[in-house]
Amino acid sequence: MQTRHLWYIVSALLLITVGLFGKQYLNQQAEAGFAEIQIATPDCHLQTTPCSLRFSDGNEITLDITPKPISALIPLSFDIKTSNDVFSKLAIQVTGINMDMGNTQFPIPKTAAQQFIGEGILPICTQSTMLWQIRAIFTTAQGQHFVADFPLETTNSIAKP
Repeated sequence: MQTRHLWYIVSALLLITVGLFGKQYLNQQAEAGFAEIQIATPDCHLQTTPCSLRFSDGNEITLDITPKPISALIPLSFDIKTSNDVFSKLAIQVTGINMDMGNTQFPIPKTAAQQFIGEGILPICTQSTMLWQIRAIFTTAQGQHFVADFPLETTNSIAKP
């Protein structure tokens, strides 16, 4: 009887360990699949102005989010312009930095040769100030993925101080 319980415990621990390491391995493989990742400079303030960054091939990306001020639970317009027409698809991924909010991802349709415009919503948070990573994942016709990371800070007017 005790051997059977020990077997269940060892099996459960083994499954948990494999699950944790498997998830970490898959996350590393997903990051490794990107052709390039660029991070916006610290002077990027999406709450007041559009932000730009440049990939190593010279392609410049500009992201603007409206309406301002940017708030949670309000439909937001994401307007992304590129300096050349190499990207065929775009997805925006929103991740909480100072609180685990999961990953919210939504596609942004291509509306012109060098422009993507679409809508999304930031989830609500109990923090009075929330830090976000806005990740733009561009895909070329050849299937290469280019990533542009932008910081965003929002204020929650209904959070208790």
